[in-house]
Amino acid sequence: MTKCLLVLWAYVISWVCAAFLHGVDADVGTFQGLLTSSVLLSTSIVAFFIFIPVLLCHLAYSRGHWRGFFTSVSGFSMVMGILMVLMGFGGTSTVTWLISIVGSVFLFGLFLIIATLPMIWASRVSRSQS
Repeated sequence: MTKCLLVLWAYVISWVCAAFLHGVDADVGTFQGLLTSSVLLSTSIVAFFIFIPVLLCHLAYSRGHWRGFFTSVSGFSMVMGILMVLMGFGGTSTVTWLISIVGSVFLFGLFLIIATLPMIWASRVSRSQS
């Protein structure tokens, strides 16, 4: 039961990240715009693609402990942040483009850490009990 809830937590965090990405779109714009069926479907699909790196970060922790975890979080957040900027979330000048990259990498890293820390904590507790 606990593992199911932890996976659900990770997907919910991934969904919030995807909803945030859809929320900055000018066509969506409002909370009501996020509740339309096409945007909900798109948000759920994007959340699944964000959910995959979350599971891979947890797997990296399981195999390499903290070093593997932080390496995978850094790598995935860089790749996802750069992809977001290249898809059009960047600025118009070099400085705003660089700020967009740094901000996107930081936000994706934060989402990955928030989504995976409960799973890591649960695995550490189960190891110490056994």
